[in-house]
Amino acid sequence: MDNKFSNNRALLNIKVEGFSFREALPGDCKQISVVEKNAQPAPWSEEVFRNEFNVKVSNIWVALEADRILGFLVFWIVVDELHVLNVAVHDLARRRGLASSMIQALKDEARRTQKTLISLEVRESNIGAQKLYAGLGFQTLARRKAYYADTKEDAIVLACIIEESS
Repeated sequence: MDNKFSNNRALLNIKVEGFSFREALPGDCKQISVVEKNAQPAPWSEEVFRNEFNVKVSNIWVALEADRILGFLVFWIVVDELHVLNVAVHDLARRRGLASSMIQALKDEARRTQKTLISLEVRESNIGAQKLYAGLGFQTLARRKAYYADTKEDAIVLACIIEESS
C-alpha cells in the first residue's frame, strides 16, 4: 500500500489570499532549503529535503506566492498517525496564516484518511509555535530532554487527537 496521499484534495482546500498550495516536487528542494535557512535556527540541508522524496512515508507540501515557495510542511504517515517533522514560513510571508492553514489542512486530511493523531516536537523556546499549535487543538504530551543537537534544548512533544467528522 502506498502511503503517499493519492490526491491534492487537502491542499486545494487551503485558502490564504495570494498563495497556492501543492505537493512538493524534487525540483523544489533548492527553494524549500532557502525557506528553511531563513526560518530555522538549525536548518536541514537541501540534501535532507531531497532524501525525503525517497522515504515512502514522507510527504512535503509547499505554499507558493506566484512561483516562489515561501512555506512548507514535511510530515510522515506512520500507521494511523501523521507526524510533522518540519514546518516553516519565510519571513516575507509570516503572519499571513500559512502555517495554521497548512496544519488545519493536515487535520482535515487526517480525518479524511481516518488517521487518529497528529504529533510533532517543538523547541521549548519557540513559544510562538507552541501558541499556534495550542490554538489548533494540540496538547503537550511529553518533554524530550536535550532533543536538539545544536543547543541541547528540550523538545516539547505535542499531539492532536483527530475526531471523526460528524
